[in-house]
Amino acid sequence: MSFETVAEPAAPASYHWTPALQRAFLDHLAVTGSVQIAASRVSMSPGAAYQLRHRARGVAFRLGGGAARRAGAACRRAARPRDLGDRGML
Repeated sequence: MSFETVAEPAAPASYHWTPALQRAFLDHLAVTGSVQIAASRVSMSPGAAYQLRHRARGVAFRLGGGAARRAGAACRRAARPRDLGDRGML
């Protein structure tokens, strides 16, 4: 009995995180603060984003993701209306 080794076909290019796709994802992440929304905007799954973060080639993506979340949170905080009380400030 002999077994042949059959190579798995490579995933289509559309399933890979290109640098442009990573930038677009991080831009959406900064605006929305949501991995799920950002991933859907670039036609990837949230799971794929989390997997890339944990790969050796995902170091820059991981760092960029942290920065995008912090920047997005700061922008959302700044955009919230504030109650200024009696200070008479607008």
